[in-house]
Amino acid sequence: LSDMAVAVTFEEVSLTGISIWRTPYDLDYTEGETFDPSGLLILMTYSNGLQGLLCYEGNEPEFSFDPSLGTPLKASNGSVTISCGGKSVEQAITVTGSPSGINILVYVAIAAVALAVTAAAVRLMMRRAGPGS
Repeated sequence: LSDMAVAVTFEEVSLTGISIWRTPYDLDYTEGETFDPSGLLILMTYSNGLQGLLCYEGNEPEFSFDPSLGTPLKASNGSVTISCGGKSVEQAITVTGSPSGINILVYVAIAAVALAVTAAAVRLMMRRAGPGS
């Protein structure tokens, strides 16, 4: 029994691809917000056919993003490139434009007119009610 030899060989395994197993919780943004990968779960496929899951939470240094985290999104951003282990995958997102300054000015003007009309109506009702009513 002591003369028995065992040969052990190791197969080099490499990452061959990644795909999105679970999307981030938030895929809809307003222009100026930043991408939040919370909830992201990546399926990693290896050269030996095995697969594994990698969650963003707790493994943040393993991931990179384009546009990078912290970069304000623009309405022209239709996707975010997610990279992990030298492989990349695209995640579609929706970025709606923020209201322009003119739109905000219109909203403020409408609110001011509504307030003035309400105040005039209250004054009219108080006049009609008269003193002591």
